[in-house]
Amino acid sequence: MGGARVAQALLMVGNGEGLDRAARWLNRTPGAAGLTVATWYPAAFAPFFRGTTLDVRKQWSLNRWPWAQANRVVLYINQFQRGVPEPRLIRYFAVQTPLHTVRLHGVDYARIYPGPIPLSGDLDRIPTPLSATFGDRIRLLGYELITPRPPSGGELAIALYWEILALPPLDATVYLGLRDDQGNLWGRSDAPPLAGYLPIDQMSPGMILRDVHRLSVLPGTPPGRYTLELGWFSAGQGQALEARDAAGIPRGAHIPIAEIEVTRPAQPPPVDALDITHRQPVDVGPLRLLGYDRPTGPLRAGEAVPLTLFWQRRRPGDADFRLALRLRQGDQLWERRTRHPLSASYPPDRWQEGEIVRQQWRALLPAQAPSGRYALSLRVTDAGGSPVADIPLGQVEVVARPHRFERPSPRYPTEAVLGERARLLGYDLEPMQVTPGEALTLTLYWQALAEMETAYKAFVHLIDPNGRIRGQRDQHPLDGQAPTTSWVPGEVLRDRYRITLSPEAPPGRYTLRVGLYDPLTWQRLPRTAGPGGADYIELDPGLEVSP
Repeated sequence: MGGARVAQALLMVGNGEGLDRAARWLNRTPGAAGLTVATWYPAAFAPFFRGTTLDVRKQWSLNRWPWAQANRVVLYINQFQRGVPEPRLIRYFAVQTPLHTVRLHGVDYARIYPGPIPLSGDLDRIPTPLSATFGDRIRLLGYELITPRPPSGGELAIALYWEILALPPLDATVYLGLRDDQGNLWGRSDAPPLAGYLPIDQMSPGMILRDVHRLSVLPGTPPGRYTLELGWFSAGQGQALEARDAAGIPRGAHIPIAEIEVTRPAQPPPVDALDITHRQPVDVGPLRLLGYDRPTGPLRAGEAVPLTLFWQRRRPGDADFRLALRLRQGDQLWERRTRHPLSASYPPDRWQEGEIVRQQWRALLPAQAPSGRYALSLRVTDAGGSPVADIPLGQVEVVARPHRFERPSPRYPTEAVLGERARLLGYDLEPMQVTPGEALTLTLYWQALAEMETAYKAFVHLIDPNGRIRGQRDQHPLDGQAPTTSWVPGEVLRDRYRITLSPEAPPGRYTLRVGLYDPLTWQRLPRTAGPGGADYIELDPGLEVSP
C-alpha cells in the first residue's frame, strides 16, 4: 500500500526511534561533552549523548524556551506531523537545511539543526562574513542565505549572526527589506530576534546568536536582482538603531547586505489571491491589466504617485508600451511629455504566456495642472507614440503650488547651469563673517530650464582654504515643498538653506559649492556653464571665518 513513505502521510510516526543515532552523530562533534542539545524525546536521547540534553518544550514557570540556549536542536518526525510544541516553532526550523538527517525505512525520523548559540567552529564557517553595527549595541558578524534564489511570490530565508554588545531596546525588531534600484520595496519582514523565543531581557552582552528570518517576496515581483537591506527598529522609541558599516561610517536606518536574485515562479499566482485594491480587467494588446493600487488622498501636481499595476500576458505579441498619467477636467488635459516604459527592468517580451507581473511605478503627475478635481487615467502608447489605450483610474484631488516667473534681484548675481535643466541666477548669504560652530543662511535663486523626471536633491558645502568640507546641507528644494519634478520651465524658486560651520573649522576665506544629485544613484548633474567643477557650482562671496 505504499509502505513507510505513504504511512507518514496517514499515521503518526515515531516514539523515539532514531534518536540514538542522532546522539551518536553529535558525539562525533569536537568537544561534544560541552555541547548543549535540545530535543523532543529527551529521555530517549540523553542516555546516548555525551553532552547536556534539554527539553525543547517551553518552561512555563520560567517563561523560557530551553532550545533558545542550545547549540543544536533535534526535531522529530511527529513534531512536523502534529506541529508541536507549536506550529510557529516548526516553521522556524522547516525553512532551514538540517546538518544531518536520521533516516529509517526511507523515512526522515530525526533532523539535527544548528541552534541559536553557535559553536566557535560555526563562526569560523559563516558563509558570508560581514561587519556592521546597529546603535553601538548589536554587531553583525555575517549571514547565511538559506534561499539565495527565491521565486517571485516565494520566501527568502536568511540566518544572521549577531554579537550582543549591549542590550537593545526590549521591543527592538529586525527589519529586512528587498529593494530595487529605483527604491521600490518588494518584500519586507519585521520580527523580533529568534522569532521572539529568546526575549531581549534574557540576552546578555557578549552573547553570540544565530538568528533565522523569513521574508515573503510579493507575488508578481519581476524576476531579476534586488538588494537585501537590514536594520533594527524600536517602535517604543519610534526610530531605527543607527546602522554603521565596517569602517564605522553611518548608513542611516538600514544597510545593504546582499544581492538577491528573484526567479520566475513555477506557476503564476491565482488572480483572486493577489492583493489588488481596484480590480479592473482591461485588455491592452497582448496583455491584460488586472487592476491597480494608488493613494486615495489629495495628490500634489508634479510629484510622484506610488502606483502599482498588475499585468498578465494573455497571448504572444509585441507589447513595447509606454505609460503616462493624464489629468482631465472638462475639456482641459494635462500630461507629461516623457513616458515611462512598461516594467523597464523586466520588459514584456520576456514574459511567458499567463505570467503575472506586478509593476511598481512612482508615476509623475503633470506639473502645470492647477488645483482641482480631475479624472485620472493611464495613457498607454506604443514605442512610436501612437495611442493604445486610455484606462480610467478614478477621480483625484490635485493640489498645486504657486509658480513664479519674475526675475529676482539677488545680492550676488551669477549665471551657472547644471545639466541644461537648472540655472542658478544668484544667491544671498548672511552673515558674511562667522566663527566655528555658528550657522549661516544661504538663499539660492533657481530657474527651471526643462521638465525633470528625477527628484534631485540640492547640496551645499562650505569649503575651507585647504579644500575640506566644514559644513554641509542636503535637501530637496524648498525643504521638500518643491521637488524638481514639479518645476515648470521658466519658473524661479527662492530656496533657503541653513548651514552650521564645524566647530573645528580653521580661520580664513571660505567658498561654497552647490549642485544637484539623484538621491538613488548619487549621480550629480554636470555643470555646463558658470564657475565651478565638473559637477558643482563654485560660489565665492568673500565669506570670512574668524578664530
